[in-house]
Amino acid sequence: MQGNTDSGDNHASVLLVGATPMDARVISCGLKREDISMDIAADVRTVIDRLTTMCEDETTVASPCLVAIDFTTAPADGLTVLNAIRASPRLQTLPAIALVNHTVAPDEAKERIQSAYEHGVNGHISGASDIETYADAIQEFAAFWFSQVSLPPQSLYSDSATISYD
Repeated sequence: MQGNTDSGDNHASVLLVGATPMDARVISCGLKREDISMDIAADVRTVIDRLTTMCEDETTVASPCLVAIDFTTAPADGLTVLNAIRASPRLQTLPAIALVNHTVAPDEAKERIQSAYEHGVNGHISGASDIETYADAIQEFAAFWFSQVSLPPQSLYSDSATISYD
């Protein structure tokens, strides 16, 4: 299945984790330009609850096509979410990207991104110098991701599983 999900109820969607309200607005702006919906999980508990519900009842809870984890303000929380996704047999193939905005010092941003890759993230967006550039980077990534990347079939998300985190 391509990342582009044009058919009916399979609309492309992103689950955003841990972003500040300002970053969430910027990210939403970039995604809307590509007609991609976004749900927000403000903290670890919320995202784990959302993904657990998705695993338990896939008929009423839409699966995100991508999880975008903000490593700007709470990188430890981002790693917790990423570890929970990768540890779940149902979700381990769910694509995840790391986001780090320009407020993080370049050396620190590199460390956070490296750590995210070590824990199984599939890509990252970082370092945009202003809001418009960040929204443009999100849009460009979304345009690429949802039109060119082959995602795992949804059937991979259909086995029963428990999601846990420490």
